Amino acid sequence: MTARETNAPSARKHRRRAALLLAAVLPICLSGAAQACEKYGPVALTGTLSSLRVSGPPGYGKTPKTDAVETIAILQMSPPLCVDADPADPGAAAEANVGAVQLVGPVRGDLTGTNVTVTGTLVHASGPDHRTPVIVMMSRMEQMLTPVETITQP
Repeated sequence: MTARETNAPSARKHRRRAALLLAAVLPICLSGAAQACEKYGPVALTGTLSSLRVSGPPGYGKTPKTDAVETIAILQMSPPLCVDADPADPGAAAEANVGAVQLVGPVRGDLTGTNVTVTGTLVHASGPDHRTPVIVMMSRMEQMLTPVETITQP
């Protein structure tokens, strides 16, 4: 018996394991299970609109007795998103597991607690008034309509 004949069962066994592994992993990769990250710039995000009271100027929490109290709009998203770094802007770092973004712009307070889609520009936080690592400079907000359940009579 030659060395090649002796290794033949072992080689078949390894090829079968590789084929089984590929068959198990390939559908996951092709299904889009790994979500692509957002880019800084134009964006449309959907989530639940909420509001948060925070310390404002002059100290943004460092001087609570003299700081103004502000209410900011937050978009809570599930699942969280990730944002790729912008190589052209050293201040626009990559962010992972972003579950909430601050909304800057005209917010419809009557939509608090509802699902909305926000259109605007995704930017990295850059000042003390930015409360989340990533913010949206909003240009539009629309309420998401939930489907109405159909009731059938017996």
